[in-house]
Amino acid sequence: NGYEGYNAFSTGTATNANSVFANPQLTAANSTNPDFHLLTGSPAKNAGNPAYIAANTETDFYNQLRIEGGRIDCGADEFGTVTLGIDKMEISKFSIYPNPATNFITIDTEIPVEKYQIFTISGQKLMEGADKNKINIAELNPGMYFIKFQIENKSYVSKIIKR
Repeated sequence: NGYEGYNAFSTGTATNANSVFANPQLTAANSTNPDFHLLTGSPAKNAGNPAYIAANTETDFYNQLRIEGGRIDCGADEFGTVTLGIDKMEISKFSIYPNPATNFITIDTEIPVEKYQIFTISGQKLMEGADKNKINIAELNPGMYFIKFQIENKSYVSKIIKR
């Protein structure tokens, strides 16, 4: 059972055969503007045990499903693909600009955004909408927010700053 001894494990007083002690390969942990997202080759991504049976609704920190490629993912982040007919397209790259923004933000992806939600840093939902890649944020107070958006039934989360 992967959750056996969780309290000891979470406090750092126990390990098991699946413990990983490696550089997590953060995007920019040591800069003046740190970014704690994981790089593509990070050992904290897609490090699953195919023998574990998990509920199809379990999600990670970014609210991505933990089942990826038919296996449970014990990583901090899921780095998967989205199926489009016969071809597969990786949606791991998107950009949100301008960021910081004053009135509008644009989510730049090759596939249209199905729906979006904007949250305060404490988790309060402030806005939501559908079928938009350009979003009016003029009514938001200056500060940091999280935007969660959905493409092809997969959710993505990013930080945005309103000036």
